[in-house]
Amino acid sequence: MSTKVIDIIKKLIYGIVLGITYYLLYGYLLPTVILGFTHAELEVLTLRFLPYLGLFISLGIVEELLKNHPISIPFRMLTKVIYALILVAILNGGIISTTLNIEPYIMSIRINITLLLYMIVILSLIYGVIDSLSIVRKVTRS
Repeated sequence: MSTKVIDIIKKLIYGIVLGITYYLLYGYLLPTVILGFTHAELEVLTLRFLPYLGLFISLGIVEELLKNHPISIPFRMLTKVIYALILVAILNGGIISTTLNIEPYIMSIRINITLLLYMIVILSLIYGVIDSLSIVRKVTRS
């Protein structure tokens, strides 16, 4: 096999690993940590969220295949924002509701964490900009 084919296979594998890593971070770890304080149920690993895993893997593959290419600059920023917005979708837009059963009472609780989610989206955007600037630096050097 030629080195180009091997290089593309390596990028595909790395893109899959990157997509799974981002899914575990944005689709499982962050929601688990955020919802862990509220005792609300997390349904991230159900079939409802399986398309997100496919999207994360696809974006990871495309991001890796376009690495060091000028078109990857806006794409990298866009993917980071998409990841953060998927987190917002998983967390119901930042409105978390749960019920607590404390005998003999049943309490319904709603928590608004939209500010926290907006901060995560902004931090993801900043990370995307920094990541894109590193690509700009590499492209201008070559």
